[in-house]
Amino acid sequence: MILARVTVVANRKGGTAKTTTVVNLAHEIARCNKRVLVIDCDNQGQVEEGFKAMCKDAELTSPGWLQNQSFFKGLAKVSEYLHICQPNQEKFIAPDDLTWLGALVNHASVQQDYDYVVIDTPPTLGTVLLGAMSVADTIVVPAEPTPLASSGVIKLVNTCMQAVRKRQLKAQQILLLPVMVDKQLKLHRQILQHWEARFGQRRILPFIRRNITLAEAFASQQPVQLYAPDSNGARDYQQLCSDFMQYV
Repeated sequence: MILARVTVVANRKGGTAKTTTVVNLAHEIARCNKRVLVIDCDNQGQVEEGFKAMCKDAELTSPGWLQNQSFFKGLAKVSEYLHICQPNQEKFIAPDDLTWLGALVNHASVQQDYDYVVIDTPPTLGTVLLGAMSVADTIVVPAEPTPLASSGVIKLVNTCMQAVRKRQLKAQQILLLPVMVDKQLKLHRQILQHWEARFGQRRILPFIRRNITLAEAFASQQPVQLYAPDSNGARDYQQLCSDFMQYV
């Protein structure tokens, strides 16, 4: 039996297109007829906002694997292939131990019912982010190629790689996703070259260009592929999905 592949999208800094990436990558994977479970571990509940136009009439259900997880309010069916595990914003207080999320994603029903699990995380280094990383097969770190962001993302990627070497994390891949990229800017080109030299081309996913359409799509509460299928944002996430599914 092929088990569900768990991907965590993480950055300790806000404003890095983390949730935008979760929404659009999950939607693209589902368009390939792969069963996707999105787990929103950021109690702001922004993943739900990114899909609301698709599931505004969907009823929340509580499958067996969710019934002992009081910090999630239920499961929403966005489409046949895409489901969202929504946080209970008033009660999302994770236990101090790091095993609670592992019990959820490793539940037999989750492993049997889904091909991919994509987890959104809060932009803070706490038990939720650490718990998510501990269950990840793949960690994706979205980051804008600016000096300040680069410093933080290098530290995060290095920390993850060290933890993998020490077998503190089981992740098989740690991938850097450049976002909000403008190749006309010399600074962006320089930092992208620096990342490639430091981490190797195989750790760098196809970049997402700076595109106002992505923000407009999120404001309209739907993935960019539905909002503007001919936009650069839609093309970029489609290409990202294609490469991502070859990696994972």
